[in-house]
Amino acid sequence: MPGWGYWIEQGATTLWESWDKNDSKNHVMYGHISEWFYANLAGIQPDEAAPGFKHFYVSPLFADGLTWASGQTLTPYGEIKSEWKRSENKVQLNITVPFNTTADILLPKQATIISENTGASQNKRLAQTARFYRWFWRLLH
Repeated sequence: MPGWGYWIEQGATTLWESWDKNDSKNHVMYGHISEWFYANLAGIQPDEAAPGFKHFYVSPLFADGLTWASGQTLTPYGEIKSEWKRSENKVQLNITVPFNTTADILLPKQATIISENTGASQNKRLAQTARFYRWFWRLLH
């Protein structure tokens, strides 16, 4: 059965309704996968009590086998960005929080912060306001 690569080979610029060429050429049924990337790998998740990402959470999934991930989403307040890189047992996390918003950064339980530009404490839930943030930490196994 063909897949997304087949669509690209056929010149598709949208998501088709089915794997072959016989149905709708603009169908969003496979579109939800992109939300999984920014909501899970990049960890950008809305706070349901604060519509439009006025307040949001960043809780990246550091999936086995991946050494990095990045994602962004455009909100009414600006673009939220989250990217992380892993090397050995160290992780660097960069986050951009738009002006007039707040974010809770949720780090893994096994994280020990070794460097940051935030002035935040060692706890794993870090509240931040608008600007760019960078953390480095060790993952303890």
